[in-house]
Amino acid sequence: MSGSKRCAAWIACAWLAASCSASCGQPANPPVSKWEAPFLHPGAFFVDKRGIVPERPPHGNYRRIGGSKTTPARESAVLDSACRVHSALGDAIDLADANPETLMMCFRDTVQIPQFPRPVVALPRTAPANVTALAQADSLVLALQTRRNAQFAADTAFIQGLGGTVLETYWLIQAFEVAIPLSHTKTDSLLSNPELVRIEPRWIQSQPPQCTVTPGTGTNPTDLVVGRTRIGAINYSAPTTTSWIGLLDTGVRETHLLLNGTPAHLGLVLDCVNGGANCTGKNPYDEDAGHGTSSAGVIAAFGVPDDRLRGVTDGMLDSYKVWFMRGKKWNLDVCATVRGFQLAVKGLDQVIVAEMQDTLPPSCPVLGSIEDAANHAFDAGAVVVAADGNWGAGCATSPPGVVCSGATPGIPRVLGVPASACRVLGIGDYDLDRGCCDPSASWNQTTDGRLKPDVQLPTTTRTAGNKNDCDLTSYGGTSAATAYAGGALAILRNLAPRTDPGQAYSLAILAGQEIGPFHIGEKGAGHLQLFWNDHVAYDKVSVSPGSPYELPLTIPATGATNFRAAIWWPEDNRVTPTGSVTYTHNDIDLTLMDSPEHAIASSATVPGVFERIAVPSLSGGTYTLRISAKPTAVAAQTVYYSYAMKY
Repeated sequence: MSGSKRCAAWIACAWLAASCSASCGQPANPPVSKWEAPFLHPGAFFVDKRGIVPERPPHGNYRRIGGSKTTPARESAVLDSACRVHSALGDAIDLADANPETLMMCFRDTVQIPQFPRPVVALPRTAPANVTALAQADSLVLALQTRRNAQFAADTAFIQGLGGTVLETYWLIQAFEVAIPLSHTKTDSLLSNPELVRIEPRWIQSQPPQCTVTPGTGTNPTDLVVGRTRIGAINYSAPTTTSWIGLLDTGVRETHLLLNGTPAHLGLVLDCVNGGANCTGKNPYDEDAGHGTSSAGVIAAFGVPDDRLRGVTDGMLDSYKVWFMRGKKWNLDVCATVRGFQLAVKGLDQVIVAEMQDTLPPSCPVLGSIEDAANHAFDAGAVVVAADGNWGAGCATSPPGVVCSGATPGIPRVLGVPASACRVLGIGDYDLDRGCCDPSASWNQTTDGRLKPDVQLPTTTRTAGNKNDCDLTSYGGTSAATAYAGGALAILRNLAPRTDPGQAYSLAILAGQEIGPFHIGEKGAGHLQLFWNDHVAYDKVSVSPGSPYELPLTIPATGATNFRAAIWWPEDNRVTPTGSVTYTHNDIDLTLMDSPEHAIASSATVPGVFERIAVPSLSGGTYTLRISAKPTAVAAQTVYYSYAMKY
């Protein structure tokens, strides 16, 4: 289509309503590699309209109160082993059909995932520095495949001995795509192997969450410019907004005018459903009213026809299609999802946006393949954000002076996978136009003691739709919020470019607006708003019970305002040699003190893996930020901290 015809087509398109929105297996902490931010290596920056200015952190040396640094250990509490078979397989097992079922089987994982190299995201993949980094990633993948081979041989022999055929293996997780007939007897035989953690269907019938809202005409209070303003992204421009971002969704309409420009914002556009391990399928494009195109629009749309619809970032977006339609019904392809995670890690995507929700009951915190892949992607160095889900039953908060429909105290509801995973940021949402909480958003506490959501971002936003190349739609639910989160976390990683993903998570909690202690509910750390005119510092430490860290903070004589501090820590689930799934939950507290005996602010939440405090103003002088651990299930816990202030 010529340029004039494309413009004419754009003008001719109406602003149409659409209906589209859409736990951790490792035996030990990943070793600190040359690409991972080391312990006790603080970083700091000041950010304003002039850009990012590196600073010296305004604190002295750490003080450990008693004890000595110990090596992080793992957890020791048993989960419900009945969760080893996905509930969607019940009918197939009861039917005892002699025809093979296509399944995903996950086995106990003994391989540590190393940190992958950080690319230079401001340069294309063909730049020499990135060619080198991608070659290093290829070498790491080959090494992981080699390390898994021995276990693959034993697991394959077990599967074949029961009449199964291995169709595909993976390097990010210890799992197989398998064809095998199912029956109660066959299932019992499979579960007799303690190494077998999980049996799942190849695909799950699961409609991407729908939302129908009239977007209006002309300028609109739900345009992306409003969302970028609410989260503070409007203050930033390239290269801060440049990143490599992976999107696992329904595919994208790459010819859409909001996604088709120069330089390209779409990188890889791959079909992981039909394309085998390398996602080389022939249909990588969005289907029907799928929402991958909308997710891509929120993350990286061009400013067409004006800047009101520009996405959160100028990033390079890689699309991995993991959903497909069959008989007018959506299906999430589990194997395709693992393939997508693998390629995003191998391709060095710095943020992975996981737009999928396997709705198992929260009482069943299983180590499924999608959850495992998401957690291992974090271990490899990727930020992972995922939608909490849209099965909520009410919420309790409204902005001052705003009456929000449905904003009544609700009850906890099922969380999506992988949002419920322990190394993934689970995303909640709030209405972009009015700021109201979303009654349909899922919020809950996982069985192993973590609150979800972690943070909230806006939803019901106008962006690209999939009806034609100039379609606009109102994109809602936690899916839209997760797309916003992908853009926001990409910016946070660029503000502190030498960090590993845990530090980006801590900065995300710091950018929230709620203060602890936290309670189960729809807010988590609250509405995320990026830093501006702020002095920010960050690091990670190792904390043991009875051995807290104390960070002396020196506040200028003129004082400081809007002081905030936050911590986030990665917990882990694993499978023991006897087949039991174990988990840990550690209780870490955060306190700001102006003397050894007096606390100014503290956040001491029992559930959850984050704390956040805020103080309106501090006078000049020395303060202490204390990070302390209650008796925990591990000898030591890695904790990421960050703090910010204005002066």
